[in-house]
Amino acid sequence: MAQVPLARKLAFTASGFGYSAWLAASGAYLMYFYTDVALLGIGLAGLASGVGRIYDALNSPLVGYLSDKTHTRWGRRRPWIAAAAVPFSLSFVLLFRPPATANQYVLFAYLLVTSLALDTFVTMLQVPSFALSAELSSDYQERTQIFALGTFFSNVGQICGGFLPFLAARFADARTGYAWVTLLLAVAAAPVTLLALLAPERPAALRGAPAGVNDFWRGYWTCLCNRAYRILLVTFLVMNLGAGIGQATAVYALVYWLGFAQGEIGLLMPVYLGASCLALPFWTWLSGWMGKDVVLKRVLFYESLVLFAAYFLVPSRPAVYAFMVATGCGFAGFVRPDPRHAIRASMVGSTLGRTLRLISRPSLSRSASCVSRSRKFPISRKPVCLPMWEMSCVQSGPTKRSPIKWT
Repeated sequence: MAQVPLARKLAFTASGFGYSAWLAASGAYLMYFYTDVALLGIGLAGLASGVGRIYDALNSPLVGYLSDKTHTRWGRRRPWIAAAAVPFSLSFVLLFRPPATANQYVLFAYLLVTSLALDTFVTMLQVPSFALSAELSSDYQERTQIFALGTFFSNVGQICGGFLPFLAARFADARTGYAWVTLLLAVAAAPVTLLALLAPERPAALRGAPAGVNDFWRGYWTCLCNRAYRILLVTFLVMNLGAGIGQATAVYALVYWLGFAQGEIGLLMPVYLGASCLALPFWTWLSGWMGKDVVLKRVLFYESLVLFAAYFLVPSRPAVYAFMVATGCGFAGFVRPDPRHAIRASMVGSTLGRTLRLISRPSLSRSASCVSRSRKFPISRKPVCLPMWEMSCVQSGPTKRSPIKWT
């Protein structure tokens, strides 16, 4: 039984358009823009990018923890989304407007500061939004539908962001083109991002917030004692490692190996994500029929075969476009840097939900055994809150599926 009205699902999932446009523009083209347009040395550009990724790994759990502890009349998640929407858009505009100087250290400092600021506001948007999406419904299949809708709208945003080099090439000066196109994307992103505020939080999600730092670490330990979660964690680490390497080098390979011009690059990303959008309903339907874990294995096998074919690519436009379509079809299943992955994110939500139900059983309230069965740790009777996703603190007793009362 559907727990969330369709209008609320559409409003909430459409809010991912904004930072997905940023994700495509900065994730795929930022390094190329700074090295080939702003003329920053590739070593310094890579250093700034690496520092940004380390910072992102540290600030995400912190924002998730602070979001869990937030108590306002508007809920825990929505104040963070509302506070970050406008600063996110401003930071996005500034990131592609570096000073017109040849001083490498000035360009490096500007890239580092603006990228860290943008990453902070993106985290303030993404982490509470992802937690809210996991809290919208307790139904296993409905969560998959919510994540699938989120992936669809995010892909639309990435398609728009993917046109960045193509549109920038329409200007006489590439630097001016990037500045104006990113400004247009930022103006469109801010109001759409605020659509997430139309998905009210459940009252039950406001009870039992963590009381201190110990709950923060205890939530991590609880996750790591779940064997299924550890398997997902390692799997997604390998998947994101491969996706990150491919994303960082794709533009340079297209330009310097396959001979694409800057304007042509901006057409490949929309083709890639367009194929993903068309394949998304198929993977969603298949996950409901065969199970998410089985489908994820099928997607991994398919995508591995397609990516292996990249070694045999030749500077041929039809061959490259066919490769992008085939890769995009597999991308619909899991390879999304955005936290709202269709199949894999709903698997995380379901896995964590089972963990919470396990530790909330009265028979396990005194002690519980880790999967290794070699060490026991005490679990207090107060609810355990999981970092970032947390999915609302679970009360003792069996989980019941009941209609949601919204505030």
